[in-house]
Amino acid sequence: MPAPDLRASAGEFRRAAAAAVAERSLRGVAAEIGMSAPGLQHFLDGGAPFRRTLRKLAAWYALRGAARGYAPEAALNAALALLLEGLPEEGRAEAGEEVLAVLRRHYARFGQVPPGGGG
Repeated sequence: MPAPDLRASAGEFRRAAAAAVAERSLRGVAAEIGMSAPGLQHFLDGGAPFRRTLRKLAAWYALRGAARGYAPEAALNAALALLLEGLPEEGRAEAGEEVLAVLRRHYARFGQVPPGGGG
C-alpha cells in the first residue's frame, strides 16, 4: 500500500462535494464541511485547497461522504491519511499496513467486512 496522501484524494473529495451541493446547497455543504461557501466554490472550480481545508474535506468525506455511498476505499484512505499525517513520510505506508491489519483482524473476529472490502 502506498503511503496515504490527502492530495491524491482531492479529486474524489471534489466529486463528492459537488454531488452533495447538487443535492442540497453550497452554503449547507460548506457549513457541514466547516469551510466558507466561497472557499468551497473555489475548490469545486478546481482550486487547490490549503492543507487545513484539505484536512476538513478529508474528515467530512471520511465521516459523511462515504455514508452517502461515495467510494469507501477513498474514505478509508482519507481516514488513514488523517491518522498518520504526523508520522514522517517514509514511515506512513508501513504504519498504514499495520493499522489495516489490526482492523481486518477485528472485523473478521466479529464476522464483518471492513470498509473498502478489507482487501
